[in-house]
Amino acid sequence: MKIILNENQYTFLRRYNQIMDLIDLGIKQIRMGDICEYTYSEFLTEVCWQVSDNMDDSIPIDQVHSFIRRNLNDHIRNKFDEYIELDGCNDGFDDLDDDEDYLSGLLFGVDNN
Repeated sequence: MKIILNENQYTFLRRYNQIMDLIDLGIKQIRMGDICEYTYSEFLTEVCWQVSDNMDDSIPIDQVHSFIRRNLNDHIRNKFDEYIELDGCNDGFDDLDDDEDYLSGLLFGVDNN
């Protein structure tokens, strides 16, 4: 079967591969320090900044960060969990649930009348 890509699809695949490479590079740079100091949300934020700081394109930073958080979160989480286990960190380092509880509490405390 022959697959034909149009220019937009080709550009997307090129940028996706570039972002994946920059994510892996960013994770390696973070790993050179003490990964046990990071919670997962801090780690994810740092990876996003590592990628946007090293991108050549003129894509807005908030779009890069949003794309990574929405689409590549599982890949980053798997790497984080792997390195936390390899380094023998003591805690689970999952603070995303706490953030969700905090945000839902804010929503219920708002008076919309």
